[in-house]
Amino acid sequence: MNRRLESWQKITLRSGGATHQGKVRANNQDAYAVTDGVFVLTDGMGGHSGGEVASEVAATTVVKLFSEPSRGRKAAERRSRSGLENAVTVANHEVIKRAATNPDLRGMGTTLCAIVAATSQDGAPILAVANVGDSRVYRLTAGALSQVSEDHSLVADLVRAGELSATEAARHPQRNVLTRALGIEVNLAVDTWELAPVAGDRFLLCSDGLFNELDHRTITDALLNFEEPQDAADALTGAAVAAGGHDNVTVLVVDVTEAPETAKVATSEAHTKIQSVVPALPKKRRKIVTWRVSVFFATLLVLAGVVFGSIWYYAQSGWFVGQHEGRVSVFQGRPDGLLWFEPRLAVSGGVSVAELSEHDQDLVAAAIEADSLTAAREVMERLNERSGG
Repeated sequence: MNRRLESWQKITLRSGGATHQGKVRANNQDAYAVTDGVFVLTDGMGGHSGGEVASEVAATTVVKLFSEPSRGRKAAERRSRSGLENAVTVANHEVIKRAATNPDLRGMGTTLCAIVAATSQDGAPILAVANVGDSRVYRLTAGALSQVSEDHSLVADLVRAGELSATEAARHPQRNVLTRALGIEVNLAVDTWELAPVAGDRFLLCSDGLFNELDHRTITDALLNFEEPQDAADALTGAAVAAGGHDNVTVLVVDVTEAPETAKVATSEAHTKIQSVVPALPKKRRKIVTWRVSVFFATLLVLAGVVFGSIWYYAQSGWFVGQHEGRVSVFQGRPDGLLWFEPRLAVSGGVSVAELSEHDQDLVAAAIEADSLTAAREVMERLNERSGG
């Protein structure tokens, strides 16, 4: 007796993945996980081992949720765009819970992007895509590579607003500042899409260590020139490391080898993004009292104090490698400063900037951001080694 195939099981996917620490980072905070029709890639952030833990927890949680046995309506709900959104939400909660158990992990977070073979509300086979942060999902179809996901970062917001060009964004000193990530807040907005599966299409999931090193044309050529997804993943990862390897780099290449000819998604739905919306709680009617004006201004003062304190903390919480009096140095703060808070010199006396390669000179001039003082010192040491010092 033949087992009845679910709609999503009629899609055949083949994949290959690769990850590398890079030449500068002390550890690899990227992760990826693959199971039956589920592909997840994460890029962690946080001092010490926090980033590694956050990325691993997020990736394995999503895969585990799709791997658990279920039947009937529950299985159908899981293998859907909303099911993927729910899985990412659960992963976010797991990262937050894990951080709460260990002081060394507090503040850790991770980006996430994923593709899942799924079923639409009308029963058609689809590919569900999710994204939080600046890890990306690309689609290669008919020889053309296009980005499916949207970056959740400060510079991406500025590009969308028309205040920065793509070229300016690629070299902006705050290009790594995220506006959304798992592990930061409980009520996380998750971007999701439904895509029609087309046999012959190739998908690329990657961390920013890839597209910050390689241009669009180079990435496209690699995806076109290697038939096997594993070969393409290896080639892209190797090329990113060879181009500088200034960050961890992780790549997942997913090929659609078979898809039902009837697999279609309505035009209005094929590339439609939806976001989690947390419903507002009903507000209690406030009593009108004679001292309400006093309370109002007292509240404003408290809020002003909180805002000022938050700005100060954010301005002083960063680390970066730049130049001071012609030498590579470590600074605490934000590269461009923030309001009246300027970065302060923390460690000076590194290698002379003039002894660095032209590429490394540009990186130092733009500021190399780090997660901690220890990480920044390690960047200084690597720059010194690469200069021959």
